[in-house]
Amino acid sequence: MKTLDDAWNPRDWETFMKRHAENVALYWPGQPEPTRGRHADHSESVGFFHAVENHIENDPYMILFGQGDHTCSVARWTGTHTGPLKGLDGQIHPATHRKFSLEFCTVARWKNGEIAEEKLFYDLVGFMTQLNLLPKATVTATAQYPSEYRSKAPFLKNPSTIQEKRTLTGENTEHLQWLERSLRDDSFDLGLKDCSKMF
Repeated sequence: MKTLDDAWNPRDWETFMKRHAENVALYWPGQPEPTRGRHADHSESVGFFHAVENHIENDPYMILFGQGDHTCSVARWTGTHTGPLKGLDGQIHPATHRKFSLEFCTVARWKNGEIAEEKLFYDLVGFMTQLNLLPKATVTATAQYPSEYRSKAPFLKNPSTIQEKRTLTGENTEHLQWLERSLRDDSFDLGLKDCSKMF
């Protein structure tokens, strides 16, 4: 496993390809179907590096063990968004040049010294959040706005009964929390539309 990641970091694609079987199946988070085949895996990996300069800290791993024909590794994964990357909304986003740091887990099944099946696990939402690529949620709300929140909602024009449409991002955490509380509290006269993107 270490020789695979040792090849990944400097983009030693010749060694990287040798570690994968000809008909390898590779599972990425957020992908409905696995990437199949050594050459498809190589092409996908090269493309990912064009979008995200990244490094797996594997000396030492956080966790590394093997059992039977399987290995499992957990490592710190860091990098920078440097090129066009598809987001969770299906759109291609230009480089944000934002950095990320996550735990990265690989579970691999080996056969004859090659990886026959590889499953990758990492926090995809956390990854997109750190790169500022999460889709923005649009919310339309009508509510009796409680007095204790009036000073905390500069995006609302009327502090009593409001009907506003705003784009809420991760920077509007308090407003999102208020809307969530409103959904659960029958004392609020609240009508929310288009909330499926947020909750």
